[in-house]
Amino acid sequence: MRLRNLQDFSATLGQFKEELATSQAGLAPLQGPVYGIEALIAEVNIGHAILSKTLSEIELKGDEGLASRVEAIATNKTELDARISRIFEDFQKLDSMRKNIGEMFTSIRGTLNRIG
Repeated sequence: MRLRNLQDFSATLGQFKEELATSQAGLAPLQGPVYGIEALIAEVNIGHAILSKTLSEIELKGDEGLASRVEAIATNKTELDARISRIFEDFQKLDSMRKNIGEMFTSIRGTLNRIG
Protein backbone atom coordinates (compact mmCIF):
# COMPACT_ATOMS: atom_id res chain seq x y z
CA MET A 1 0.00 0.00 0.00
CA ARG A 2 2.79 2.38 0.91
CA LEU A 3 4.61 1.49 -2.28
CA ARG A 4 1.47 2.25 -4.28
CA ASN A 5 1.12 5.64 -2.55
CA LEU A 6 4.75 6.45 -3.32
CA GLN A 7 4.24 5.46 -6.95
CA ASP A 8 1.14 7.68 -7.14
CA PHE A 9 3.07 10.58 -5.61
CA SER A 10 5.91 9.95 -8.03
CA ALA A 11 3.49 9.97 -10.98
CA THR A 12 1.87 13.17 -9.71
CA LEU A 13 5.27 14.81 -9.26
CA GLY A 14 6.23 13.69 -12.77
CA GLN A 15 3.10 15.37 -14.15
CA PHE A 16 3.89 18.54 -12.20
CA LYS A 17 7.42 18.44 -13.61
CA GLU A 18 6.06 18.13 -17.17
CA GLU A 19 3.56 20.95 -16.60
CA LEU A 20 6.32 23.18 -15.21
CA ALA A 21 8.50 22.41 -18.23
CA THR A 22 5.58 23.27 -20.53
CA SER A 23 4.97 26.50 -18.63
CA GLN A 24 8.65 27.42 -18.83
CA ALA A 25 8.61 26.72 -22.57
CA GLY A 26 5.58 28.99 -22.87
CA LEU A 27 7.36 31.76 -20.94
CA ALA A 28 10.48 31.66 -23.12
CA PRO A 29 8.92 33.63 -26.01
CA LEU A 30 7.65 36.22 -23.54
CA GLN A 31 11.23 36.84 -22.45
CA GLY A 32 12.53 37.25 -26.01
CA PRO A 33 14.34 40.46 -26.95
CA VAL A 34 12.18 41.19 -30.03
CA TYR A 35 8.67 39.97 -29.19
CA GLY A 36 8.94 39.65 -25.43
CA ILE A 37 7.12 41.60 -22.77
CA GLU A 38 9.96 44.11 -22.31
CA ALA A 39 10.04 44.79 -26.05
CA LEU A 40 6.28 45.33 -26.06
CA ILE A 41 6.54 47.68 -23.08
CA ALA A 42 9.23 49.65 -24.93
CA GLU A 43 6.99 49.86 -28.04
CA VAL A 44 4.05 51.03 -25.94
CA ASN A 45 6.23 53.68 -24.28
CA ILE A 46 7.39 54.93 -27.69
CA GLY A 47 3.77 55.05 -28.89
CA HIS A 48 2.79 56.92 -25.73
CA ALA A 49 5.57 59.47 -26.26
CA ILE A 50 4.52 60.05 -29.88
CA LEU A 51 0.87 60.40 -28.90
CA SER A 52 1.73 62.77 -26.07
CA LYS A 53 3.87 64.92 -28.37
CA THR A 54 1.15 65.00 -31.04
CA LEU A 55 -1.51 66.00 -28.50
CA SER A 56 0.76 68.74 -27.18
CA GLU A 57 1.25 70.06 -30.70
CA ILE A 58 -2.52 70.03 -31.28
CA GLU A 59 -3.27 71.67 -27.95
CA LEU A 60 -0.61 74.37 -28.24
CA LYS A 61 0.12 76.37 -31.36
CA GLY A 62 2.64 79.09 -30.71
CA ASP A 63 1.68 80.76 -27.47
CA GLU A 64 -2.01 80.00 -27.89
CA GLY A 65 -3.74 77.01 -26.36
CA LEU A 66 -6.47 74.97 -28.02
CA ALA A 67 -9.15 76.18 -25.61
CA SER A 68 -8.45 79.85 -26.35
CA ARG A 69 -8.38 79.19 -30.11
CA VAL A 70 -11.72 77.37 -29.95
CA GLU A 71 -13.15 80.18 -27.80
CA ALA A 72 -11.99 82.74 -30.40
CA ILE A 73 -13.68 80.72 -33.15
CA ALA A 74 -16.88 80.52 -31.09
CA THR A 75 -16.78 84.28 -30.50
CA ASN A 76 -16.23 84.92 -34.21
CA LYS A 77 -19.13 82.63 -35.05
CA THR A 78 -21.40 84.48 -32.63
CA GLU A 79 -20.37 87.80 -34.17
CA LEU A 80 -20.97 86.47 -37.69
CA ASP A 81 -24.37 85.12 -36.68
CA ALA A 82 -25.31 88.56 -35.33
CA ARG A 83 -24.12 90.25 -38.53
CA ILE A 84 -26.06 87.78 -40.68
CA SER A 85 -29.14 88.39 -38.55
CA ARG A 86 -28.78 92.16 -39.07
CA ILE A 87 -28.40 91.65 -42.82
CA PHE A 88 -31.61 89.58 -42.92
CA GLU A 89 -33.38 92.33 -40.97
CA ASP A 90 -32.09 94.92 -43.46
CA PHE A 91 -33.30 92.80 -46.38
CA GLN A 92 -36.71 92.48 -44.74
CA LYS A 93 -36.85 96.28 -44.35
CA LEU A 94 -35.83 96.72 -48.00
CA ASP A 95 -38.46 94.20 -49.07
CA SER A 96 -41.07 96.05 -47.02
CA MET A 97 -40.03 99.36 -48.63
CA ARG A 98 -40.18 97.76 -52.08
CA LYS A 99 -43.71 96.56 -51.36
CA ASN A 100 -44.70 100.04 -50.10
CA ILE A 101 -43.25 101.69 -53.23
CA GLY A 102 -45.05 99.13 -55.37
CA GLU A 103 -48.30 99.92 -53.58
CA MET A 104 -47.70 103.67 -54.13
CA PHE A 105 -47.14 103.16 -57.87
CA THR A 106 -50.26 101.01 -58.04
CA SER A 107 -52.20 103.74 -56.23
CA ILE A 108 -50.80 106.47 -58.53
CA ARG A 109 -51.59 104.38 -61.60
CA GLY A 110 -55.12 103.80 -60.32
CA THR A 111 -55.59 107.53 -59.72
CA LEU A 112 -54.21 108.41 -63.15
CA ASN A 113 -56.47 105.83 -64.77
CA ARG A 114 -59.48 107.39 -63.03
CA ILE A 115 -58.46 110.89 -64.04
CA GLY A 116 -57.51 110.24 -67.44
